[in-house]
Amino acid sequence: MDERVSPTFKRARLARILRSYRLQARLTLEEVAAPLFTSNRALSRIELGQQGIDPHFLKSMLDLYGVPADRWPDLVDLCLEARKKGWWTDFGVPHAKGTYVSLETEASAVFDFSLGLLPGLLQCPAYARATLIKFGATAATIDRQVEFRLARQERLTADDPLPLHVVIDQLSLLRPIGGERVRIAQCDYLAGMAELPNIKIQILPLDAGEHVGMEGSFTVMRFRPRTDYPDVVYHQFAGSEIFIDSRERTGRFSRLFAELADVALGEHDSVDLLVRMAEHRGVCSGVAQEQP
Repeated sequence: MDERVSPTFKRARLARILRSYRLQARLTLEEVAAPLFTSNRALSRIELGQQGIDPHFLKSMLDLYGVPADRWPDLVDLCLEARKKGWWTDFGVPHAKGTYVSLETEASAVFDFSLGLLPGLLQCPAYARATLIKFGATAATIDRQVEFRLARQERLTADDPLPLHVVIDQLSLLRPIGGERVRIAQCDYLAGMAELPNIKIQILPLDAGEHVGMEGSFTVMRFRPRTDYPDVVYHQFAGSEIFIDSRERTGRFSRLFAELADVALGEHDSVDLLVRMAEHRGVCSGVAQEQP
């Protein structure tokens, strides 16, 4: 897989670093704005990762904060990376919609709980197409959007594959999105993907009853220690989305995921259930059934 540029993540990393340096220098936004000939609002947007900066302005900030010169080259490189075009734009995905993909691209591990739609990283082409049609994709863009979802999945089979652990509510697999043939194809696809060593798929069976994930799907993304970037929780709902990077709140979601994994079927039993669901046998129970 070609190296993919993830500018949104680079900009967010740089934003956190600059805020940290300002706080270490014990400077307020007001005290920084005047000598840099800018506004408090512009500086705030930079520190929130909402606005990019050019290398010259970055150097002025670093000089004002008293950052040692030997740290500048890496930060300038990060600044330049943050100004590039995201790889997803080649598929017609607007920059404003690239935040999740940027994080996914840089993640060192992903933990996903699916209560409704299956995660894009595990959707077969027919399922992806059916969901896109359902949510209003036009005929002119749908092929490209399906290609984009499959391109995202290339991380799962790259030389340095992304570790992915998913817990899927069985109800998501019973709903025939796109029709019964698509449902069967998707179950079969999941069973095949579960054979990859970096992918762990667990099914939360119907007979598990109520569970701690009933409030909605969520994704926890973890990053390499060298990035010094916290875990991020992504939650999508009713045409909107939120990103959470508070360590206290992301820790809570990590614990929720662990609880869900504890009550879900193990990997072997989950694959067995997927195979039976694809064959129309035992689809309403998480317990393996003896066959006559």
